[in-house]
Formats: sequence, structure tokens, C-alpha cells
Amino acid sequence: MISESEAQKIIQEEVRKIQGPKKFSGSNVSVLCPYHGETKPSMGIMLAQDTLVPIGWHNCFGCGRSGPWNDLAETLNLQK
Repeated sequence: MISESEAQKIIQEEVRKIQGPKKFSGSNVSVLCPYHGETKPSMGIMLAQDTLVPIGWHNCFGCGRSGPWNDLAETLNLQK
């Protein structure tokens, strides 16, 4: 099992590989949702540990899809 800081570093590096526009805001980044077609980023990904939301948790405000980093990484062929 990897440490929280290692997980955070991996996720931050992998997020850079996601194609399309990105909007960074605090400990979150918004990207284009891979689960539905869109032109503006609507999927938020947590880039830092939060008391309520784990690192890498993603949530799309367009289609409602959400889950842990490993699910999104598998969909986008990124490192889990």
C-alpha cells in the first residue's frame, strides 16, 4: 500500500495527462468528463486529502458519475 503523499503525487501527475481544458481551484481540478460528451469541464477531481473526500475522488456535475480514482484511471488508461 502506498502512502497518502505518494498517492497524491501520482494522481497529480496523471491528471496532467488528461486531454482537454482543465480548471484548477484550490485542491480540485475540473476536466472534461470521459463518460459523456461535453465542451466545458464538469468533472471535479480531488487533488488533496480532505476530511470528507479522499484524494482522487471524482464527481461529474453534468452526468452525475462519481467514484474513486482507480475507476477513472481505468477508464482513461492512467496509473492507478
